[in-house]
Amino acid sequence: TKNGKEKREFEEVRMIDAANYYKRSNERRETGNPIVPQYSESGFPLAYQLSIGTMIILYDNNPEEVWDSDISTIQKRLYIITRMSLTDGRMVLVHHQEARPASELIAESGAYNYDGVLKPMLRISFNQFKALVQGVDFDINDLGEIRRLI
Repeated sequence: TKNGKEKREFEEVRMIDAANYYKRSNERRETGNPIVPQYSESGFPLAYQLSIGTMIILYDNNPEEVWDSDISTIQKRLYIITRMSLTDGRMVLVHHQEARPASELIAESGAYNYDGVLKPMLRISFNQFKALVQGVDFDINDLGEIRRLI
């Protein structure tokens, strides 16, 4: 913003909108009307397109702390988006190695802070979202090796 504070917003794309878009995708490509807008309603550029099943690596302060750590620390920070609320922008994240049913897990709310303890399920707001996103910041191959993209 003008006073130097970071402001975050989210835009929602509902399933019915996506279905209508892909049903008539050739027409929309010609007119240049994408399903996901490039800017929010306030004019901020959107950084990521997140969906259920996207893997993310959470960090505390800056993204470089992820790449400066060893592979076991990176694996403790690797989560999968399992639920997204379109009304308030909250996300439920499950650790990528968690095998228990969701009914047995208790989601911790609040911003992510790495303290060396594995958190099986997290619930965070879009304002608390500090993460590297699969396909944009990193990629994972079939062997589970994480490769930095930027």
